[in-house]
Parts: sequence; structure tokens; C-alpha cells
Amino acid sequence: MIIKKYLLIPLILTILGFFVYDRCEDVICLFPGNGFPLGYYYNNYFKPIFFIIDFFIIIIFYFFILKIFNLLKKK
Repeated sequence: MIIKKYLLIPLILTILGFFVYDRCEDVICLFPGNGFPLGYYYNNYFKPIFFIIDFFIIIIFYFFILKIFNLLKKK
């Protein structure tokens, strides 16, 4: 249950982030490529460390959003 609640949905969101492509047309370009927020697939090269970092970032945001939602639901 905990795996499904806290890990499965962020994993799906991280995989769906693959369809977001950053072309780096801004002034500062740190991580070009497919992936959100970091580009973990660029020039046919997969960067697993960026994928893992993205996964943990989304887990943290998802956890806080769930906690905020539960607090608001109780009131």
C-alpha cells in the first residue's frame, strides 16, 4: 500500500516527464533534453542519475501535496 501510494504515482509522473522537451532557448540552460525538471534523455543518451534525482524531487513534492491535502480535508 505504501509503495503504491508514495512511489508508484511519482514514478509514473517521472516517466511521463520524458515527453517534456527542453530546447534550452533561455538565457541560462542547465539541463537540455527530455525530462522534467531535469533533462535525463539527450542526444540518444539516457542519464540515470538525472532520472533518479527527478524521481526523488517528484516524491518530495507529491508527499507534501498529499499532506497539505489531508490537512485541508480534516478542517
